[in-house]
Amino acid sequence: MATRGTRRGVGQLGRVHRRDLSRASRRRSASSPTLSNVPVDDRSIAQLGTPDLQVSGFQLWVHGLAYPESSDPNDLGWLRTTAHVGASGASVWVSGVFLEASDIQRFRDQLASAYRAHADDAILAGHEPHLELRITNWDRLGNCRALVDLTPAPPTQRHRVEFAVDQSLVPAIIHDCDGIARRLR
Repeated sequence: MATRGTRRGVGQLGRVHRRDLSRASRRRSASSPTLSNVPVDDRSIAQLGTPDLQVSGFQLWVHGLAYPESSDPNDLGWLRTTAHVGASGASVWVSGVFLEASDIQRFRDQLASAYRAHADDAILAGHEPHLELRITNWDRLGNCRALVDLTPAPPTQRHRVEFAVDQSLVPAIIHDCDGIARRLR
C-alpha cells in the first residue's frame, strides 16, 4: 500500500501531517491498543449484528468514535471498527482503531463519482495500513471489482481478496456510507 505524506481530511481534522499522526499513534499506544484480537465464533459474530458497510465478501462494523472525550483535534475522527473479509476458505478479521470518519466520507464521495462516470477508483483506506478496499476496473456496463487488503499484522502479513461487484449494488454501498455518517453526527 502506498504511504501518504499528507492528505486532506474532511470536517474538523483539516490537514493531517504524518508527524502529527505518529504522535497521536504513540499516545494511543500508551493508553490502549490500536488493534485487538477478534474472537471468531458464532456467538461473537452474532453480537456484531448487521454490518454498517458491506461490499461482497467484505464487511465493516463501526462501533462509534474511538476518543469522543478527547480535546486533541487529531483524535476526534478516529473510529472503533471491526472489519472482515472472507472468500473460498479464507477469513480475516481486524478490530480496533484504524479508520477515521473522513476516510469513509472520502470513499463515499469517490464511489459516487466513479459510479456516475464508470471510471476511476474509490478507495477506503486510513493512515493505518490494516485496510484498503479499492473499487476499480469499471467495465462499460458499470460492473467493477473490489480488491480488499486486510491484515491484523501489517509487518508480517498481507491478505488480498478480490470480488466482482455488480453495478446495481453500488447505490446501496453509497447509502451504507451515508448511514454511518448520520449515525456519527
